[in-house]
Amino acid sequence: MNNLPTNDLIFNEENVVSISSQPLARCHKLVKSGGEEATVTPSVAPQEHEPHDCDIDEISHPLNRIDDDSQPDPPSITPSNDPGSQTTECEQTDEEIETMDINRRNQRLPARQSLGLLGCVTIFGGSLLILPFLGFLLFLWGGAGSAPGGSRATTLWRVIMLNGWALQSVTLSCLTLRVITAAQAGVCTSLLAALLAERQYSPMTTIAKLSVLRGVNGSPLHLLRTMRSLKAQNVSQWPWKELMLASILTLSSLAIQFSSTILISDFDGAVLTQFPIKTRRNVALSESTLNINFVGSVVAFKEGDGWSTFGGKGATDLAKPDIRGLSDTGLQQRAFLPYDKANRTTLRSFKGPTAVMSSRISCIPPALDATFTPIYPDSTYPYGSINGTILFNATFGDVNLSANACSYDILHNTTACIPPVFSCTVANGLISGSEQWTEWVPSLCHLIIPEIESTVPDNPPTEFYSIDDIIGASAGRWNRFTDPWDEAAYWPFLVIVTNARIDLLKTMNETGTLSLPLQPYQRFGEWNSFKLTDNSVINITMCSAGFNMSLAYVELSSNSDPVEPSVKLNATTLSLDGERIQTLLGASDIQDPGERGILSLENIEYLNSTSSAAGIDYFQPGMDMESFGSILLYNSLVLWQRLGISVRGWNQGVSVGVCSPCWGWTWATSRDIAVLFTRIINTSGRAALAIDAVLYAVMSTWYYDLLPGFNVPGTVEASFSKACSIPRRWWGAIVVTSLVIIHLVCVLTIALRYLRLSRYSRQGNIWHTVSQLVSTRTSYVLDIGNDAGDEVVAEMLQGNDTLAKIDYTESGRVGIIAKLGEGK
Repeated sequence: MNNLPTNDLIFNEENVVSISSQPLARCHKLVKSGGEEATVTPSVAPQEHEPHDCDIDEISHPLNRIDDDSQPDPPSITPSNDPGSQTTECEQTDEEIETMDINRRNQRLPARQSLGLLGCVTIFGGSLLILPFLGFLLFLWGGAGSAPGGSRATTLWRVIMLNGWALQSVTLSCLTLRVITAAQAGVCTSLLAALLAERQYSPMTTIAKLSVLRGVNGSPLHLLRTMRSLKAQNVSQWPWKELMLASILTLSSLAIQFSSTILISDFDGAVLTQFPIKTRRNVALSESTLNINFVGSVVAFKEGDGWSTFGGKGATDLAKPDIRGLSDTGLQQRAFLPYDKANRTTLRSFKGPTAVMSSRISCIPPALDATFTPIYPDSTYPYGSINGTILFNATFGDVNLSANACSYDILHNTTACIPPVFSCTVANGLISGSEQWTEWVPSLCHLIIPEIESTVPDNPPTEFYSIDDIIGASAGRWNRFTDPWDEAAYWPFLVIVTNARIDLLKTMNETGTLSLPLQPYQRFGEWNSFKLTDNSVINITMCSAGFNMSLAYVELSSNSDPVEPSVKLNATTLSLDGERIQTLLGASDIQDPGERGILSLENIEYLNSTSSAAGIDYFQPGMDMESFGSILLYNSLVLWQRLGISVRGWNQGVSVGVCSPCWGWTWATSRDIAVLFTRIINTSGRAALAIDAVLYAVMSTWYYDLLPGFNVPGTVEASFSKACSIPRRWWGAIVVTSLVIIHLVCVLTIALRYLRLSRYSRQGNIWHTVSQLVSTRTSYVLDIGNDAGDEVVAEMLQGNDTLAKIDYTESGRVGIIAKLGEGK
């Protein structure tokens, strides 16, 4: 060993290699022969080394060749003919070696080695995993369906939203997206660094950073900062593609980190329909437990409580009079909801038994022989009264109506007739300061039928009726099959509307005028107009109302929450406004149930003595028919007759004061009813709609007063609304979707570009990134940086920083090569 030259490559038993100060020719090797160390003799005499201007490292390190199947086989070594010789010689020529170099430079590493298993999973597997999460987010945004309230949405979407899991789902999905995209950004940073290290000449300080970035998953922002030190002779040589990809990767991966915040900005409050639930609920009264005194006053109407929502249908003609002057509301069916107000205003669907109010009101222009008389209880506030006779033959004949003023009353077993002589008080408008009230002032006068009004029973006499009298087509009581002017309908009214004011009455008092005859002026629609003075007119219409209550199986639905409006004070006119109540009851041009704030009555099946066993099961399964019929009959009579008592209480020739504001000698009524009645008369002119509203107001009060005492259960299926936070806008979803798509395109572009162009890099591996930096030309840099920061190294190399890149060197190894003319 002592005779070996100092410039040779020495192997010890542990294959530890040491490098002398002079490089060897690239084909020379040292081998073991017969267990002894031997020296490879160069085929040519050693020459003094002259560095090539494109080669920084001309030493082929043996460790660089270990386990590299992609590298060409080492040159063959043949033994010398001299038996005593311990040397072998390389048989390869320069041409063969050059061919090997070209092949090695053009050969790509397999994807498993170049990108690695973890890199492949992160790039391609992560991209596939992103798609279902992105699709899930889009499902949350677009899964509500076309129906309001999400009632037709998929079960999964409704479960997520109704349980308040939407925000959690978005947060977890975005967390997954952030983790995957961050991992992909790190891998792609390594891939871009490899492309730059292999394809772009960079300062020595930069090539070291790029080489290290190949083996670690760094930040794309760090890569961009590193790229600032790249140099090129002209613009065309600048790595624009890598710069663009790195910029897009940085921006997209950074923006996706805020995806959760962006998406949550799309959320807002919404009301969704919950799943329907079957329950047993009290829907009727039993005869044995009913206490009729529970009802209370027959005239009271609770302010703000009476305008409850219901299930109904839209009217078609709004009681518009025909050419004869006959105005008819048509059959109005309103299903009451057996819930308190909080549940009524969130009810979205209902299937089951409940009380149904059926009504129909018709009005015609009456023929009258009457006078208007002022009455002076005091000199400050006089009031008027109309007294006279109704000419029934002329009244019915003028409208070609087959009707009469008499009807058979089954309760009293007698024929009851509307008396032709009537007396009705009239409400008048007030004068406020110098401004006179300009609206028409209405009064509602119930025409008294002595045979019926004289005796009002204290309790509903069920022995006189059958359920078919209430809801069927048999005679005895009005039902939905009969006309309002049928003999079974005997609730007649006069609706009196005037523009006369108190000053007219005062003038009559001052002039001694005892009365003014009602002079027929003109007819329009259902109204007859009578002239008092040149400026004062009274309009009168005669109406008949048919009404009943019964239990029925109904199906109700709504796409929005029902509303229960109340009278509001108009801040501009300082007057009370009942517009929303008018809309609720269908007395305006708005007829869609959803816009009115009611549930749509989809189906109705009246329960009677011929109802099937299924109908009985609506209440208690196994209930006998007799008990079933008794419940139906008793509840129908209780609800129906209570309203009858209320209406019949408006007697003695005194009208009901359904005006606001006004003055007169009238029965007191609710402010809400007065405001609503006045509004309907002044906006539509339809007295039938106004009477229908009054009947509903009174009936709803009775029903909801009785509701807490209901003790007969029925099976109902109902769904309610729930306030939830759901995606209401699409801007955030569009932004995040665009960012994810841009990110995926960028990632796949970087990966494919790396697989196509990279030759010497193994993503995620460290040793090759360090080994390819080691050479005689970098030894002095490594010495400087052994115990110093990057700033010190950069300062030492300032002005003498060689441009280099990673490539296959002439020495047969992968390492750093200098740019032509840059070798020092």
